Amino acid sequence: MFKTSKIKSLKAREISDSRGNPTVETEVETDLGRFLASVPAGASKGKYEAVELRDTDGRGVLKAIENIEKIISPVLLKENLTDQKRIDEILINLDGTKNKSRLGANAILAISIAMCRAGAAANHLPLYEYINEIGNWKLEIENLPIMPSSEYRMHLEVYKNRPDVDAVIHAHPPFATSFSIMSKKSIETTNFTGSHRKILLNPPLIKGEEKGDLNNPCNRSNPWLKLNVKLLTETEQTLGKIGYVGYFKPGSLELAKAVGEVSVKHNTIILSHHGVIVFGKDLLEARYRLERLEFLAKVTLLSFLNN
Repeated sequence: MFKTSKIKSLKAREISDSRGNPTVETEVETDLGRFLASVPAGASKGKYEAVELRDTDGRGVLKAIENIEKIISPVLLKENLTDQKRIDEILINLDGTKNKSRLGANAILAISIAMCRAGAAANHLPLYEYINEIGNWKLEIENLPIMPSSEYRMHLEVYKNRPDVDAVIHAHPPFATSFSIMSKKSIETTNFTGSHRKILLNPPLIKGEEKGDLNNPCNRSNPWLKLNVKLLTETEQTLGKIGYVGYFKPGSLELAKAVGEVSVKHNTIILSHHGVIVFGKDLLEARYRLERLEFLAKVTLLSFLNN
């Protein structure tokens, strides 16, 4: 049984999507905070596609926003936001058309997603788990060949050392992984200055650098390009200081123990020659940190190459 929770306010605004086109963003406020959702338009259109309501200029979404604030909001403010099925039924009935052309699919979907996120928070569940619960879906896995990840020890060590963590992602994003083939000194949080101009592309594997071993000759003799969280203010706030673990055999207990130790004070860790590992209170936060780490690595490398 889901916990009940009331909506304090429901707002909408016009924002720009990644292509620079106007789109709808909704904000649902509850006792737990504010929950946002936006619905950028796809490039392709199908004849059976729900109608994305646009203004007379063909671009703006002020009419969709007006529908949210004048038609949808007064009705939903009376509802329990954790009853997702009822919320979606209300939205469908308020519109009353097959293709969502009255209120706009962009208005309806943005509200539905924001409500879903708020409902997950009210029940202290990750969004993916909450969606699974409200959908009452069950996956029959008895006949599926399941092989555990070879890095399960690494994940378990993080959970053991970080009781606040509910999601762990180990990945190999290309730009961040490029820093994993450097050394610990290339990832230290230091001031980003023009003096850090040289990149050593293929340093030797240095086992044990997770202990802060900077006695490696290649560390002493090369002015490394730094992966510096202070380069971007929002990245510093999201990632904090980036951790580093030297090379250990993938899947080994030594690697898992080293990651567990470093995870105590870091939410993002570069693994020497082995990608990155990030964590968060839920999957969304962990994924967001992974994306910010990759973005920082990309900006750092591009700014180096363009100078």
